[in-house]
Amino acid sequence: MTETIASAAGRFIEHKRAHGRKYHSEARELALLVRFAAGRDVSCLGELTPALLEDFLASRPRLKRIQYRPALIGFLAQTGLSLEPEPP
Repeated sequence: MTETIASAAGRFIEHKRAHGRKYHSEARELALLVRFAAGRDVSCLGELTPALLEDFLASRPRLKRIQYRPALIGFLAQTGLSLEPEPP
């Protein structure tokens, strides 16, 4: 996958908004993920690993971590990624 995380997140938000959802807080949450990944020199979807996603969630305060999961899981599902590591 050569698509960037930022463009995939943008498409995800546009898709949700096209169906009448506001998705303001989710857009901010995904922007934080994009910045977090960029801080670790990760920009392509193919480089987004379950370990990096877990690091991102761990970096958020506990109450915030719970709120991130639904938007993050929806984004991952639409992009074909998962929080689960691939079997060896």
